[in-house]
This record gives sequence, structure tokens and C-alpha cells, in this order.
Amino acid sequence: MPNLYVKSQMEKHPKTESHKSESVKPLSIVLPFKELLEFSSSHNEFSLVFDFSRINYHQSDQVLASIVKYAKKDIQSLTVCLDMYNEIYEMNASFKPSMKNAQSLRNEPPTLTNSAFRKDGSILQAIAIAMKYILPRSQNLTHLEFRNISFCTEQIQILGKALEQCTSLQSLSFDNVPLFDTGYAVIIKAIRRMKLSCLKCKSCNITDLSSSTTKMFLNYKAEGRTNKNKKSQQACLRVLDLRYNSFSYRLLLEIGDVLSIVPLKVLDLRYNQLIDSKIAKNMKNVIHGLDVRVNSAKNHGRMYA
Repeated sequence: MPNLYVKSQMEKHPKTESHKSESVKPLSIVLPFKELLEFSSSHNEFSLVFDFSRINYHQSDQVLASIVKYAKKDIQSLTVCLDMYNEIYEMNASFKPSMKNAQSLRNEPPTLTNSAFRKDGSILQAIAIAMKYILPRSQNLTHLEFRNISFCTEQIQILGKALEQCTSLQSLSFDNVPLFDTGYAVIIKAIRRMKLSCLKCKSCNITDLSSSTTKMFLNYKAEGRTNKNKKSQQACLRVLDLRYNSFSYRLLLEIGDVLSIVPLKVLDLRYNQLIDSKIAKNMKNVIHGLDVRVNSAKNHGRMYA
């Protein structure tokens, strides 16, 4: 078992204290940066996208170990996802159940079948553990995204603790990651003092139960605005994207008073529950510079603007 995965297993079994000092990766398995780029779906050295439902399970340990190394200085934008798995099974979801159950696995592309996600049951844990070493040490990582991944509660807690120690991020995104209200609270608590300019939690199964959590987050951002130095002003939250969740007008009622003192430019609540567009229009009129985006009718389709 690769060292990074061994480390994740030790996190689960704290009795192995004698191994706690073991390095998260041996240098011998770290790839040259140019080779690491070949595993990125984007092939862009400034914006790396690693799909662990595409990456072969024999190579996933090298990829993770290399990300841990290069994230310190060389990676500016990082996306970790399971896009291929989501694409295949989202497509199959439109088929009849009998066809889906009988044919999905049989017709699964070999790339997905032999991926780290399919072959290694601990890959999501390994990704979460890797973030413990990536986020506190990163100096130039400004954008981080998790997409189409179902982390368990323990893994979200690990991510939260790692995020608390990160000082470089300016943009954080969870897209089709079922955080639910409890996981959302963990993430919000972890990043409340972070100098983010953009937070996106799209299709994360968040409801009105998180209205107070969202208000707490915005209150922290409002406190930052009272600091008049230039650096603080440049680090203000500008975009809060909460599309494809289950918020209603109750969220706007909860956070309305805070919105007037937060330098937010965009609050995107499209594809949530039905929200009267008049409420959003009134807020725009009262709060200069704020764009509140809602749908006049609930839209169940997943469309990106």
C-alpha cells in the first residue's frame, strides 16, 4: 500500500503512534512536474484538474504525492474531482432502471473500471489526508475546487481542519459535493476568517437550516470591512454562489441586515426553492452594488450560467 494511503489508515487507527513521524511520501515516487501535468485533465500548468475516476489506480499514489510536493509553490489552481464517474452514471440515470442495473457496470469504460476510485476504496480518505499537508503549506495556491465527490463526515472534518490552516486561498468551490447542513457548517467555521473573495457551494444539499450559519459567515466578512487598510479591502468577499441547493426566501430574511454592510457583489441563489423575484429586486434597490440572483420559478434542471 502506498505511503500516502498508509498514512490515511494510520489516521483511522491512532494506536500506531510509532509511525506518526513517517513521511507522507517517499521522494522516489514523486513525478517531475511536467509528468504530473500529463495526469491533469486541463493540461494547464496554472490550473490543474485531477480526476481520480480517470487516473489509473497504479499511478494514483504518485499523483497524490506529487500534488503534495508541488502545491507548496508551483500550483496556483487545483481541482480534485470524479468527473468521469459522474458523467457516466448521470447519463445512465436517464435509462430505465432495468437497463441501468444490468448494463452500467458491464459497459463501464476500462479507464473508469481501472481507476483509483474504482480499485482503491481508500482514495477519498487519501485525498482528504493529502489536503492536511497541502493546505497549511501552500504559498501560491489561490483556487481550490472539489467536484462530484461524496466525502464522508470524517473526511469533511479533515478538510475543515486543513482549511483552517490555509492562508493563500482566495477562491474555494464545492460543486456537487453533498456537504449537507452539517458539513456546510464545518466548512464555514473553518474558513470564516479566511480572506476569500469567492465561495461557491453548488449542489451541496444545503437547506434553510444553514441560514444562520451563512449569516455568521457574512458577519465575519462584515467585520473585515471595518478595517480600513488597503490590504483588507482587497481581500473582501465578492461572490457567494449557493446555486442548486434548497434555500428559500427565509435565507434572505435571515441575512438581509448583514448584506447591507458586507461588500458582496454577487449572491447567487438560482435553482433553489421558489423565491419571489420582488424580494431580490427590493434588495438590489436598497443595497447599492449587490446583485441578488434568483429564479422566478423553481428549476429542477442542472444548468450552468
